Amino acid sequence: MIAEIGQLLLSLAFAASLVIGLQHLWGLRRVAAPGVDLAAANRILGTTAFLTFVLVAASFGLLATLFMGSDFSVLNVAENSNTLLPLQYKFAATWGSHEGSFLLWNLMLCGWTAAVALASNALAAGYRARVLTLLLVLQAFFLLFLLSSSNPFERLLPAVAEGRDLNPLLQDPFMVIHPPMLYMGYVGFAVAFAFAVAALMEGRLDPTWARWSRPWANAAWSFLTIGILLGSWWAYRELGWGGWWFWDPVENASLMPWLAGTALIHSLAVTDKRDALKSWTILLSLVAFALSLLGTFEAVFVPLLLPAAYLMAVAPNLRWKESTLPALLRPMLLPTLAALLLATAAVLWLGPFKWLTVLGLTGALILAWGTADHARRQLAKLSTNGDSGSMGARAGKLGASYWGMVIAHLGVAAFVAGVSMVKSYEFERDLVMKPAETVQVGSNRITFIGVDQGSGPNYVSS
Repeated sequence: MIAEIGQLLLSLAFAASLVIGLQHLWGLRRVAAPGVDLAAANRILGTTAFLTFVLVAASFGLLATLFMGSDFSVLNVAENSNTLLPLQYKFAATWGSHEGSFLLWNLMLCGWTAAVALASNALAAGYRARVLTLLLVLQAFFLLFLLSSSNPFERLLPAVAEGRDLNPLLQDPFMVIHPPMLYMGYVGFAVAFAFAVAALMEGRLDPTWARWSRPWANAAWSFLTIGILLGSWWAYRELGWGGWWFWDPVENASLMPWLAGTALIHSLAVTDKRDALKSWTILLSLVAFALSLLGTFEAVFVPLLLPAAYLMAVAPNLRWKESTLPALLRPMLLPTLAALLLATAAVLWLGPFKWLTVLGLTGALILAWGTADHARRQLAKLSTNGDSGSMGARAGKLGASYWGMVIAHLGVAAFVAGVSMVKSYEFERDLVMKPAETVQVGSNRITFIGVDQGSGPNYVSS
């Protein structure tokens, strides 16, 4: 009965999102027409947002209850849990399957929608109504997909006596934290998407919508960053991936929206402060969410990286509104040419020559130069203004937030350089080795010492 109630709650959430979303999507075509009550529309949309969140959260809670109670009459539970599984992993198994993880996705989307409804009362009434309408339509689409092809409450009759167990690789403390953080980031870009599309619907691309969108994009990017960090640590310990990046589709599915999101938060700052790059910001708002849905592969890394590197290189100057956008980009011409020549020489020296590696190194050098040069000019400005203190004293006056930005940008430059070069200069061999056997891989001699045994409450692995 619990499974049927959970499915009913999802169906009700879908119906509410679909009916209210489509009704207002049609009605808001005529916001300025007589008889359109925006206050009433916003009340209905806000109430629907909270209602659907409660319904989906309750459904998710019922699925977790089925896992905790080892109800093997539900196919999802039987395939991903058993009676010996530790309690915390029974709970984490709720999103350990495709069906459960997609329910988590929907829960996060409903949560973001409810948060927007709660925190957006200061927005213009017509704009707020459009944003909430778009988010409800998105909810309806994903809930329909969940119910039609990924039902987490599907029954298994007759019920089995024991389940199959959760994959031992997933029985890790990070499994409890990593997917929710990742999904909070993925789905959070739906808010930036809705803000951008609502601005297009209104036909008013001014700095106001970018100012409204920035906190939501920053929050989504932060969650995604935390999720990737936790996932990297988990994969390093459990799977032994290591290195810079494995270019596995699972990894790229999170890296690509992170890159687009990084460019987006910088582009939003430009649009907010200088009323520039509006088309680029709209595009990035759409792309970041699209990449969250689709994932992608190595081929699009460098094309996406170069504009992001340029934005990160010039964005610090916008904080003080020092010049117009052309004046900001003009000084980048010579450093760009120098970076391109230096990167080309480095790749020719290291070999083999690959243009994507050259472009990646160029982006990294531009970002590092732009960040370091801005820090130099800020320190020089303090000296020009009569500050006769030491270099350390002047650096301290710039504040921790400024130097945090500098370190973050230099860290991204190092990351970009590493990822760009690793595919060109790595050595990889797949072979079977016996204990104490040594092989040559590139310039390294690798000796296989042995296998460590690991055990948990319900498994033994090696």
